[in-house]
Amino acid sequence: MPQLVSELSWQSLTATINDIKSPQAFLQQLLFGRSNTHPTEVLEIGKWFAGRIMVPFVRKNSQAYPVQGVSKAFRSIEAPNIRVKMSFKPSPLLFGRTPGTKVFLADGENQISAVQAHIAMDMQHMADQITNRIEWLCAEALTGVITYSQDDTDEADSFEFDYARDAGHTIVLAGGNLWDSGTENIAADVRNAKRLVNDAVGVRVTDAIMGKDAANAFLDSATTRAVLDRRNPEDDTPQILGGDFRPDGAYFLGRIHGINWWEYARSLTDSAGTSAVLVPDDTCFFVSQEAAAGNSLEYAAIPDMDAFADGLLQTKRFAKSWVEKDPSATVALAHSRPFPLMRRPESMVQLTVV
Repeated sequence: MPQLVSELSWQSLTATINDIKSPQAFLQQLLFGRSNTHPTEVLEIGKWFAGRIMVPFVRKNSQAYPVQGVSKAFRSIEAPNIRVKMSFKPSPLLFGRTPGTKVFLADGENQISAVQAHIAMDMQHMADQITNRIEWLCAEALTGVITYSQDDTDEADSFEFDYARDAGHTIVLAGGNLWDSGTENIAADVRNAKRLVNDAVGVRVTDAIMGKDAANAFLDSATTRAVLDRRNPEDDTPQILGGDFRPDGAYFLGRIHGINWWEYARSLTDSAGTSAVLVPDDTCFFVSQEAAAGNSLEYAAIPDMDAFADGLLQTKRFAKSWVEKDPSATVALAHSRPFPLMRRPESMVQLTVV
C-alpha cells in the first residue's frame, strides 16, 4: 500500500519555481573584498598621521629648527554580534510535502534525500540573511556612520560608530547644481570629488555608486549625453552607457569621466518587516577600490564555548547544531562578528545630487 503524505487528492507535479531571492553582496565584493579574522572581541584601529608640512629656512651657521614627529591615535571597536538559529521540527520536516516532491510515498521509499535538501535550503537561506546584514553594514559605512540596535530584548540597545570622516566629504548640492536642474555640471562634481580624495589620502576615485533617482538624473543629463557624443572633443573614446543588471543587483552603466558608474537600488527587509534601500535614492558615492584606501571586512572572535572547544573562536562564521529531546527538534545556529573597516574614510565622497 502506498503511504499518503500530506495530500488527500491526486495532483499533477509540474516544474517547481525557485523564488528565493539571492543575497546582496555588491558592496562587499567591490570595496570590502579583503578580510581578516581576529582572536579578540574588540578591534583596535591604529593610525599614524601627519600633514604636508614644509620645513623652514634658517640662517647659515644657526641652530636647527625643531620640528614635530608623526602623530598616532588609537580607536577601539566592539564588532556587531550576529547570532541566529533555526529549529527543524520532525512533523513538517519528515512528513510535510516540499515543492517538487511526490504526492505519494511508496512502501520502502525513504525520505532522507528530501529532508536533507530541505535542511540545506533553509541553512543556505540563513547564511544569505547574514550576507544581507553584512551588506547593510557596508552600505551604512559609506555614509560615514554605522547605527544599529540589538533587538533580542524588550528594550533594544542602540549603538553607533562614527568613522570621523571629514565633513567636507559630505556634500549636498542645491539649486542649479542639482543633477536634474538642467544647468548641472556633473564633470565638475567628479573633478571636485577626485581632488578631495586625492588631496586627503592620495588615492584615485575609481567608481561612482548611485541610488535610483541619482542614476536617472545622471543618465538623463545633457552633460552626460554631451560626453557620450563621439564628435565632442572632450572625450574622443567614451564608452557608451547602457549596461545591464548583475545577479548581485548592481546595474553597471558604463565608464566616463575616468570612473565606473553603477546604479545600486536594491532594498533589504529587516526583522520588523521594514524595507530600506541600501543606497539612498538621491545620493552618489564616489569611492576608491585601491588597496591604499584601506577598506576591509574585519571579523571579531566568536564568544561561544563550542567554538572555543573546536578551536574556532577566530573565524568569519561559526555554525553548530544540536538535538532537543522534548519536544523533539533539530536546531541549527550560525554566528558572525563582522565589521566593515574604512581605515581612510576620506577615500570617498558622498554627494546628494537630486
